[in-house]
Amino acid sequence: MSDRYGRKLPLIIGMSFVPVLFALYSWAGSVSWVLILRLGQGVIEAPIWVAGETSIVELSSREERGKALGMFGSSWATGFAAGPLIGGFLYTFISAGNSFLICAVISIPAIVLLGTARFSKTGSYTSIPKIDFRKILLPGLIAFTYAGVIGVIITLFPPYGRELGMTEAVVGGLVTIFSMTRAIFLTPIGHLVDKIKRRKITLVSLSGSAIGFAALGFVVNFVLIGLILGILAILGCVLYPITGTMFSDIGSERGMGYAFGIYNAIWMGGWGLFPSIGGRLADVVSSSAPYLMCAGVLFFIAVFSWFLMDRSKS
Repeated sequence: MSDRYGRKLPLIIGMSFVPVLFALYSWAGSVSWVLILRLGQGVIEAPIWVAGETSIVELSSREERGKALGMFGSSWATGFAAGPLIGGFLYTFISAGNSFLICAVISIPAIVLLGTARFSKTGSYTSIPKIDFRKILLPGLIAFTYAGVIGVIITLFPPYGRELGMTEAVVGGLVTIFSMTRAIFLTPIGHLVDKIKRRKITLVSLSGSAIGFAALGFVVNFVLIGLILGILAILGCVLYPITGTMFSDIGSERGMGYAFGIYNAIWMGGWGLFPSIGGRLADVVSSSAPYLMCAGVLFFIAVFSWFLMDRSKS
């Protein structure tokens, strides 16, 4: 859609429904309605993510694409870290319904800004571009795995932490450390990605993350767990700008939006599948099993990348 009609139109369409959606959240009276609205939120946010990410790539030079994607990643990582904290305070003082109404109101200025913004691509393409899916295999597997292991930490670490004897405050603090570390380091590491060959930094990130997740499955000291989460956050900051840059290379001028649509679909698949499998392993095997699973998958992807990443061009 964004390749055909330009990036601006899907962004405005998606954002225009956001105030309506959050207003409906404030009136939802059952879990069923909340789940339906969550489904609608996914549909609404799809064009926002794809067109927004594609615009970031197109508005940056090839030499600074990692830095641009790092800044984009830092912005949403900051929102992911700050949103629940702010929402918790609002819930305490003004109730959940009014909190959603505030979200609806503050999304309106974003729509106005989009209406006045200029984008580099106007669109005009009438057919789905041809993309060599063999080129998507490696960056797709890396992105799928990266999204999945983040999903495991965000989703499954809170109950794991409580099982280790942590209070809710400690668990929340450790998740915040992970989230804010990502927000802080995504931009500088994205800049670093532009300067260093992809293969080296990707292998360091994947192998280091495999070791970190293996350690997370055995360590029970709160301070050490916080240190491991911080290191995992920094190592993971490498993979988002690298995979995004690789997909931008795959997407030709006629198919950048299509390529990033595939990229985001892969992301959401990993984010949904890993916590589901990890949660089942936690129930059947042990609460540390999801982290050992992540370690094994990361190690496999590291070996896979060792053989498949081009030594001369990456």
